[in-house]
Amino acid sequence: GTIMDPGNDTNKKPKTYGCEIWREGGDLVVRGKIAFLGRNQTWKPFDPKDFPAGFTVPDPSTFVPVIPEKD
Repeated sequence: GTIMDPGNDTNKKPKTYGCEIWREGGDLVVRGKIAFLGRNQTWKPFDPKDFPAGFTVPDPSTFVPVIPEKD
């Protein structure tokens, strides 16, 4: 599939990359790829106790992504 780096407000533009995603135990492994090169990033599940007191965890079912159009 593909994954997007959203860039930032100053000098980095959004880019899309090839990717693979899989689970290892309770973790999610995301591998971004450019041609034959790639890098893995392991995402851990969150635990509500790790957030500051009073923090409201967002509801992912209400998330609507906004994908920028290509130039």
